[in-house]
Amino acid sequence: MGEPYKADAPSIARRALKNLTLSYLVRTEDSDWLDTCYGQFNTASNMTDRAAALRQLVNSFCEKGQKLGVQALDTFYKQWQHEPLVVDQWFVIQATCQLSKTLNKVESLLSHEAFDMKNPNKVRSLIGAFCGQNHIGFHQQSGKGYEFLGDRILELDKLNSQIAARLLTR
Repeated sequence: MGEPYKADAPSIARRALKNLTLSYLVRTEDSDWLDTCYGQFNTASNMTDRAAALRQLVNSFCEKGQKLGVQALDTFYKQWQHEPLVVDQWFVIQATCQLSKTLNKVESLLSHEAFDMKNPNKVRSLIGAFCGQNHIGFHQQSGKGYEFLGDRILELDKLNSQIAARLLTR
């Protein structure tokens, strides 16, 4: 974990394997692994490891993991709120969460100070990520994901018909 960041193939592969392994261990819901994940989030020297830990905490099924996920999301946003591309990733991580209440979270993020329906990057990061990458949340049996997309398309068509049309091609 203490290696300096390198963007070469072996280092990228080690980070990918480490973060995949961490994701499996966090899914055990063992408190020690949740703490390890939160520790990685707090001490990561690169965005790959930090975002991977954040993603695992946000997707945790257990109460402790969810609490750590909320804390980590808040910390991440406070640190990076002035970096629009990083905030876009913050939206994506939340929109692609596999927990059952993700649609409610996405709907609440529509009114977040960092979200702007007129900004195509924000739309793709929140609405596009939910509808195009979150198969569990979007295709829920109730049809609420489709209803959400339909409502957003109607809203977006008045602001930016091109981005509205692109959301439908996912």
